[in-house]
Amino acid sequence: MTTTSAPRLLVADGTSSLPLPWLRHETVHALTRLELLVGFRDPARSAALLADLRRPWADDLATRILLPDGLRDVADRVRSTPRAALVRQAPELGVACRAAEAAAHRAVAGRRRPHPPEHPDREALRVHALVARLAADHPADPGALLALLLNHVVLAPGERLTVSAGTVVAHTAGHGVATPAPSGGPLGAGPATDPVPTSPRPVRLRRPSGPARPRVDVDALVLLAVHEVATVLPPGPQLVLCVDGAVTVSGSTGPTRLERGAWAAVGEDEGPVTVRGAGRVAVHRPPATAYPSVARRAA
Repeated sequence: MTTTSAPRLLVADGTSSLPLPWLRHETVHALTRLELLVGFRDPARSAALLADLRRPWADDLATRILLPDGLRDVADRVRSTPRAALVRQAPELGVACRAAEAAAHRAVAGRRRPHPPEHPDREALRVHALVARLAADHPADPGALLALLLNHVVLAPGERLTVSAGTVVAHTAGHGVATPAPSGGPLGAGPATDPVPTSPRPVRLRRPSGPARPRVDVDALVLLAVHEVATVLPPGPQLVLCVDGAVTVSGSTGPTRLERGAWAAVGEDEGPVTVRGAGRVAVHRPPATAYPSVARRAA
């Protein structure tokens, strides 16, 4: 089994990741509330976020981004900014973002009906807080400022989002699993080499009928709490990823022990498969994929 078919555990460890091109065509499944930056935002909305900073250089970018091909121009300008200039600008960027975050707090405070997460005021609150953290954690990296140009997506537990290879993505908070996505499926955002505005749309996952015998549908992910009593998985090719603790996956080829972040690929001919141990596992049935035997891949 190749690494391109491997599931990946997404865990925010307190330091938000920088926006980088996504390397594979994958589906991101939220295990908890999961926050991501995914693809370039509509230029008009990014211009408003830049204007919130109330700085001459931000106003200049806000004006440029609204011109023809302005998104590409601004993205290229941000990426090509010298490291020394970024380091000098980082404290000012942090101060400006914290002030804009406070203004966004005032805009949403006291509302009888809270805005939905995708509302511009709610997004501004999250984005300005995030960019202030990125500027402090990564002052010499243009990704901190580039975050102002990207969609901030919030997935509830059980929601998923398909992301195409090359899309600029940052995982900023929460826990999730990234699994191989079917080729030709809906894309969450455009590729990084072609910065065009996109609108990622999460999809709700179907849930299993019970923890003892989970129903693992095509392109579905189920999170299971595993105890010493064996949990029997349905037959068929599937990926088992250890999210927490340690478990043993057993089939006709013998047992495979998994610790946090490690996974096993179960083949069509594996026969009855059981999971035993203490922890949580994510079980995913990849679409149109068959594996000849249980194969272990470390984190």
